[in-house]
Amino acid sequence: MISLSLLSFLFLCSQQSSASQSGPYFPTHNFPTDRSFHLSYDFGVLKTGRNYDETGSSTPLLLNSQLFRYRHKLTPEYQVNRNFNVGAYIQVDSLNLADEDGNTISKKGFSDQVIFSEYRFFDIPGASVGVATLVKFPFYENTTVSKFLDSGEGSTILIGDAQTDFSVMATSELWPSNFIRFRLDFGYTYRSDSFGAEIPYLISAGYVSKKVDIDLRLKGNFSLENDAIVADNSTAAENSQLLQTAFGDSNYALSGNPSATKFETAISFWFDPLWGASASFEKSLRGKNSPQFWGIQFGLTYRFLEREERLKQTAREVDISTDQEKGVFEGEGGFGEDEFY
Repeated sequence: MISLSLLSFLFLCSQQSSASQSGPYFPTHNFPTDRSFHLSYDFGVLKTGRNYDETGSSTPLLLNSQLFRYRHKLTPEYQVNRNFNVGAYIQVDSLNLADEDGNTISKKGFSDQVIFSEYRFFDIPGASVGVATLVKFPFYENTTVSKFLDSGEGSTILIGDAQTDFSVMATSELWPSNFIRFRLDFGYTYRSDSFGAEIPYLISAGYVSKKVDIDLRLKGNFSLENDAIVADNSTAAENSQLLQTAFGDSNYALSGNPSATKFETAISFWFDPLWGASASFEKSLRGKNSPQFWGIQFGLTYRFLEREERLKQTAREVDISTDQEKGVFEGEGGFGEDEFY
């Protein structure tokens, strides 16, 4: 069970948690059935016009710039059995950056893609514990400093940090009643290209029925603050800062040792066993070297569930006189009756 002391500890430490962009990724946790397939489409809008700086204070972007991200996300997921599932987040983003002088710049295309899997090694009615793996990788390339300078442009768009993450997480779920669900995930994220490693976590509490699923979530990462990209006088740090400044000085894609935490609320409604609709709202709460943002998302899900048929054991009604005839055996083949004493 998630204790109040653990919740308080994680919230107080959230000053040192989460990556840039809109935070870490987690598996969907669509368990348990004997076998299932989910396919979801989501459209979301995220807006940021301010950063959390090194001290955690909120500061506006250069020239009061506003960055909008429009995201199309497709989530196929297949659950092989009650213990194992695999899935992916396929994402296409469109970003628009505009400043107070009326200058605008846009870019769209495939962004970060995610492949995930989850295995539940402990599963009893009302509780489960498992392990999940996630790989986040870019389907794009950010401009280099030389290309940007040769272009003669005054600004640029960075779709993301353009590097790969490998995450391993412990996952858990607790149902204190048929309608209340708690989840706790945490793990370790290795980030390539000399970016600092992180410890992602998710805490959620939800109300669940056959028709409606309402969830409250706290997400973030504990940054280990070992980004080589911010090493003093390094070429990588200078190039990163130049591109970040050309991106309105936004911490959305590139920043050293980013940390933040965000709150999400989500609701899903099932029209019937096959089709459902969802909506969610997210907002950054605090951070350091990360964007201050809010976002909304709407989605539609198709699912196919399959349960293995099991023989039901039922009590056979017996005449009350049976007890009175205890010890009497009715033989077969016309041999008559044998008595046992």
